[in-house]
Amino acid sequence: MKCSEMTVRDVMQTKFVSVQADTDIYEAIQIIMKKGLMGVPVVEGNRLVGVFSEKDCFTILSNWTFQMSEQMGGVVEHFMTPNVLAVEASASLSSVAGAFATNFYRGLPVLDDGELVGLVSRRDIVQAMLNEQNSQRTANYPDSKYGSNIPELS
Repeated sequence: MKCSEMTVRDVMQTKFVSVQADTDIYEAIQIIMKKGLMGVPVVEGNRLVGVFSEKDCFTILSNWTFQMSEQMGGVVEHFMTPNVLAVEASASLSSVAGAFATNFYRGLPVLDDGELVGLVSRRDIVQAMLNEQNSQRTANYPDSKYGSNIPELS
């Protein structure tokens, strides 16, 4: 399928880690660091209420470490970003690619009827575009000496 015909649902990740708003801040930071995540969606049930990002972890810990802040704990709800840009699973891949191209987001939560159903990253879209390019190159040069010598880009 061509990327111009794809939706976010076609490339999104459906297996992801999330936390609750009342999750202990240290537990959430440990989850992000241990799993090498850029952040986690914060949910109540299946409803997205915010995002707790690696940047939030950095801000919290640097304040506590270097600013000598009195506060040394809490729950995710007090530190998360509550107003989050999310995309619909039915959104076109091109519209989301445009959002990634013009913003600093590395990933976005994906909603379907208001419920969190996945995450989509710039990498997911790059992979879809690369797959399309590879299939077009193979289709254009299937039996030629060039077709067999097309370097793999993955």
